[in-house]
Amino acid sequence: MATAAFVPDLATGMAGGFFKAVEPRNIEELSADELSTLVDASAFIRGLFADSRRNIEAGLCEGVEATAFASKYERGVGALNLVFDTVERIVKRLEAMRPSPRVDPVLSNFKALYDELTGLRHFLLEALAKAKTPPAPINWTRIREVEAAYSRGETRPM
Repeated sequence: MATAAFVPDLATGMAGGFFKAVEPRNIEELSADELSTLVDASAFIRGLFADSRRNIEAGLCEGVEATAFASKYERGVGALNLVFDTVERIVKRLEAMRPSPRVDPVLSNFKALYDELTGLRHFLLEALAKAKTPPAPINWTRIREVEAAYSRGETRPM
């Protein structure tokens, strides 16, 4: 599970620094090389967030203790929200300025990153909500009914 914590931390850390540098700039004034770097960097960061989600999902499939999961990823939601808000502002600014065709790849990459962040944030918030939900009480009556049905041969193990 070390990787599952490492990748989201890496993604939010890199994205936070990268977008702090990008956000105040006038993207229309960037050179072709700078625009290409911006597209490549946003695609790389989008890949990190996609990897983060896959790693978190894999960790959940292996089974984790709910309170440990909640305490580990609750901190990350705040950092993720900061990155999400920054990317959202950049996308809105790019859409509002009606970029030229040479800036269109930047806008499409930032929209794809925004979509990735939206999905990750929704997934993580849903997983955290479930992790914080107290477990349902054990229904002993149902357990006895299922055991009785099994002993009568009405069910079979999977």
